[in-house]
Amino acid sequence: MERTRSRRRPVGAAPGARAAVAVLAAAILAGACSRQAPSFELLLARIDSDPASADPSPFLGAARLAGSSIDALRLMKRAASRDPVLAAVVADALAAAGISSEPFALAAFGAYMEAERPESAYALFGGPLDGTRRPLLLAESYAACLAAGFRPSASTAALVAAADASGIPEFLVEAAVLAMAAGDGPAAATLLRDAVGRGAAADPRLLWDAGVFDSMGAPAPGGDDPEPLHLAADAAWMRGEQALACSLYLELVERHPGHSWKPYAALARLPAPAVAITPTGAGVLPGATTVDAWPRLSAEPDSGGLPGGQWMAMMASRFPGDAEAAFEHAAWLRAGGMAEEARSLLSAVALDPERGAVADIADAVAARPDSAVPVALARASGLPGSAAVQETALSCLLALGAWDEFAGLHASLDERFRSSLPRAWFWDAVSLSLAGDASAAAALAREGGAGSERYAAPWNLGVFELAAGRHREAALAFMTASGETAGRADPDSDRARALALAGDAWRMAGDRAAARDAYRAAIDSDPLCLQAMAGLEMLEDK
Repeated sequence: MERTRSRRRPVGAAPGARAAVAVLAAAILAGACSRQAPSFELLLARIDSDPASADPSPFLGAARLAGSSIDALRLMKRAASRDPVLAAVVADALAAAGISSEPFALAAFGAYMEAERPESAYALFGGPLDGTRRPLLLAESYAACLAAGFRPSASTAALVAAADASGIPEFLVEAAVLAMAAGDGPAAATLLRDAVGRGAAADPRLLWDAGVFDSMGAPAPGGDDPEPLHLAADAAWMRGEQALACSLYLELVERHPGHSWKPYAALARLPAPAVAITPTGAGVLPGATTVDAWPRLSAEPDSGGLPGGQWMAMMASRFPGDAEAAFEHAAWLRAGGMAEEARSLLSAVALDPERGAVADIADAVAARPDSAVPVALARASGLPGSAAVQETALSCLLALGAWDEFAGLHASLDERFRSSLPRAWFWDAVSLSLAGDASAAAALAREGGAGSERYAAPWNLGVFELAAGRHREAALAFMTASGETAGRADPDSDRARALALAGDAWRMAGDRAAARDAYRAAIDSDPLCLQAMAGLEMLEDK
């Protein structure tokens, strides 16, 4: 009995043994709980023990076990010291493991750029990096992407920040492209003016599309591409620099006679005094043909004595059978009161149904105004899907004061189609005006136009308001136009004309004080504004 008992471990005996077991258990549990850290550390030790090895496996294994940004940075430092491509691969693995802090992203950015992977570097700005806070890094990676033939997505704010930080104005051009793609023409125009002002060489086509005519100078002399010269000439025309426009158009038709019929039409429409000037000074192409080297704008026998007939005849001879050129020639004849000649010209040209309908409406307005309204409505009804025909018909009805017919045609258009018209905002504004919602119409007129249209939109709306007898609304529209003359060829004169009409409208509305203020402001802007002088005299006579 005693012998048997002595073989069993007595309960509560050997306290030292129990303590040893507890220590062992704790050690096992601690090892189980901290297995990741020693494994990561062991892999780092393995990497450090063989610095010449190119084996990526310990790096990738450590990347899977990295538990913090500090672990990631320690690993990235070792990878970068060996090979930039390895560092970029390790950055990929760390990102896949969920490491996304800004310190890690900065290290990854450097690795990607060293490995010539700018797309991966730039992609970090969609996550842990903020382009507005790190504009120089964004600029570096964005430029590298462009050099590699890849245009990354970006925010306008980030690109503006990149331009400001780097001093490279081309980033503003990139921001303008984004604004144009988003349909924000005014923002694009502002960005492009700033870019050109800082020395950026923006594409003339982009400047033209954004309406930045004031930043479009004459192109460098020579070159085989006629398009930059054509755009420069059109921009000079839009700025009101008629002598320069004439010089550039002449240079265009001399160097590229078959490029387009449009320069010939532009020369035909230039006022004779402007064309009689031999342009000199800055802005004219070096060595360009001057106006005096070309024949004067004479009247051809079939032009009815109209100036510019020579250029139209030259256009017709160089572009025979061209429907677009013939259509322009006919429009020019109609504007000169030769509607029958215009109709005869178009009868010899095969016009598509759309062009034919537009020509019919124009002919009716020029030669048969009493029948123009039914013609416009019939052609609009016959081609309901043609934007050109619908806008021509709407223009015709407005020009003839057919307000009810205009409102009916505008309302009959499918809403989606109506919103797709090139001047949708303008037709909507007129329709609102006719419906009596002048405030909404004025808001559309102010916001709908871009560039040079900012003046034309409220101006035209004011004309329609006057015709409809809404004098106060017309005055507000003309006042809006008077504040939108920046960038126009003759801003003082344009402002005076708008203010004078605003004075007329206020006077008709019975607000003599407002009319007097508008007239005086018009004279301050242009002391020779006869309309404003006459308006003041009418106020004094009453």
